[in-house]
Amino acid sequence: KKDNKVLFRLKVAADASSGIECPVCSAATRTTQRVRREMRTLTTAEWSKVTSAMWIMKTTSQADGVAAHGASFRTYDYFVAKHLVAMLDLRGDQAHFGPMFMTWHTAFILEFENALLSVDPEILAMPYWDT
Repeated sequence: KKDNKVLFRLKVAADASSGIECPVCSAATRTTQRVRREMRTLTTAEWSKVTSAMWIMKTTSQADGVAAHGASFRTYDYFVAKHLVAMLDLRGDQAHFGPMFMTWHTAFILEFENALLSVDPEILAMPYWDT
């Protein structure tokens, strides 16, 4: 008889006496993680860096942007098109109206943030707007 519950059992012992060691986590330490700030808490200089980077994303071609800023660069219009294509997919809206909303937008925002930081890494993280 097959035991399907084995798929859900924790395989790591709760104590060190078993001789089984947990793998070391390779995630970045907290001091290297990005911290997104609400846009109204940014100084004028910080907000200017964000808008300047976005302007470069808007006015620079993909090829020129990658050459100048690296492989993470994307144009602003790339993100507009990506969002539009996901919304107008013939199979139905792939970015909204379903369980994929949060996952899709999390990946979308991360890609945008990486593109923004490729232009100006001093921004540190993309700000958010809390209404």
